Parts: sequence; C-alpha cells; structure tokens
Amino acid sequence: FDGNPDNGIQITAATRAAAAGVSIDFDIPVADFTADAGVVAFVSAADTTNTALVDSGTAQNHIVNTLASTWGLMEWGVGQWSGN
Repeated sequence: FDGNPDNGIQITAATRAAAAGVSIDFDIPVADFTADAGVVAFVSAADTTNTALVDSGTAQNHIVNTLASTWGLMEWGVGQWSGN
C-alpha cells in the first residue's frame, strides 16, 4: 500500500479481484509491456497508492535481492542460482 517493497508487499482481496481474468504477457519488450492494455488496466485498478510501474531495472533488482536473501545469489538473465 505504501509503495515501499522493502517492508513487505501485501496483495489485497481488491487487488486479486482486479487481476481476475486479466491476461498479461511477460515475454514482450519492456516498452510493449508498459503500454499493454491489460497491464495498464490492472495497475490502475489495483488496490494501492502506487499506480505507476517502476522501471524494469528497479523491479529486477528487487526480486533478485529478495530471492537472494532467502536462496542465495542469482545472476540476472542466466537463470540459475549460486549459493552465497
């Protein structure tokens, strides 16, 4: 709700409802993704104060750091994990 992923991400019932039936293709170029009608509709309907997408580098760093804190380091784009 507060736009700070470092203190946890909550997915509310309203956000889950907004995502119901939405189809999003994650295997497209970033520019196409940010302009995708499904993405735009979902983000604007999500139950959050932050209704803008973060840039891809910030999103990638967040997921890599989150997963690394639990499972070890990951080299982005390689698709395999290596232990700390």
